[in-house]
Amino acid sequence: MVIPAGRITQLRSETRPLAQGSTFRMSGLAAAISMSWQATPLGPPTPLVRWPDLGCWARQIRAYHGWSRPQAAARPHLHPDTLKSVENHLSAPTPTTVDRIILGYGLDHAQARHTRELAAPPMDLTPLDHLRHRYATPAQQARLARLDHAGIACAYLDPLWHTVIANQRFHHAFPAWTPTTATWPSGP
Repeated sequence: MVIPAGRITQLRSETRPLAQGSTFRMSGLAAAISMSWQATPLGPPTPLVRWPDLGCWARQIRAYHGWSRPQAAARPHLHPDTLKSVENHLSAPTPTTVDRIILGYGLDHAQARHTRELAAPPMDLTPLDHLRHRYATPAQQARLARLDHAGIACAYLDPLWHTVIANQRFHHAFPAWTPTTATWPSGP
């Protein structure tokens, strides 16, 4: 589902819709963050990037369709208070509630997966030092050297895009990407 940015309603009093005519896709990687705009005292609005959450996601879909909370709750046969508790983070939704929202809102496969991921509890990530110790074996170092010799840049990254180990070709190809950099130097 592609949402025209002008249809996104204000989620908080300090936010504004995106620039007129711009769009963003509400599934896949682009849905991993939600953007809004905050007015600055000395200049134009600046974008705010927020961690994704199920409540914000449910409100964005509801706003896109122009549904009131009771109208949106009627589609998946939920009580409006249940939908309110999901949107306002008052309680964790049950898997049945999440499935009802997915079906009632008519979400596609990618949006359904994203919704389920947002509803799931956070995962504990292995510390970067432990990953480096685990993957910095002689066998992995030899593999990286072979790939380097073949002209292939290779790196092992953690889920937050930190470099666990990498060959020299990777470091030459991405000089701004240090072992602790968690973002693409010039965008993904």
